[in-house]
Amino acid sequence: EGWRIHRNRVPFWWKVLLADTAFVHRLERRWFSLRTGLLSTARLGYWIDSVSTSIAPALARDHALWRLHDTYVWMDAWESRSVAEELHFLKTWLRDRIDWMDTHIAGIADWRPDPERSPLHTIDGVAPQPARGAFTLAFTLGMYGHVTVTISDLLGRERLRREAGVVGIGAHTVQLDARGLPAGCYLLRLHVGPRIVETRTILISQ
Repeated sequence: EGWRIHRNRVPFWWKVLLADTAFVHRLERRWFSLRTGLLSTARLGYWIDSVSTSIAPALARDHALWRLHDTYVWMDAWESRSVAEELHFLKTWLRDRIDWMDTHIAGIADWRPDPERSPLHTIDGVAPQPARGAFTLAFTLGMYGHVTVTISDLLGRERLRREAGVVGIGAHTVQLDARGLPAGCYLLRLHVGPRIVETRTILISQ
């Protein structure tokens, strides 16, 4: 688990590149650009299904010859019972790994922006204020990123979390629902990947 560059011996120039903030920005943009198209979860799943369909006769011949299901094979993660089970494992592993990468791509380098505010991303406004029930957060991203919005009370306890998923460059809005929260002052935080890029104080009334 984790990035290979942080756990294994790698060519020295990998770390040189990741010390270059311009390169890191382009790396993040490229990753999320691919995630909205060629490397989208849906497209990868479709590709796995289409390939498994095209090689189905070969899979049947392989199983008839070797009969390896329910048999331990060195380096296998577990003993599968069928091709369908192996395909499900492949899709699940791939989805979980890519979701992890979406969340952690911004932390791949040693370079870090200010933890409370990055110039790449900003909160543009929260309306209405005070909020009563549903309200809207407007924000702008300077690059693709996995966006999460959290609301915490003044004791630091998280009271509301909204996962917006992978969001592209530009201006966006997210709808939030404060019903169920007691009236008071709260901290709204915009997260892009693992970073808190901006914090706003908001009021909620009942």
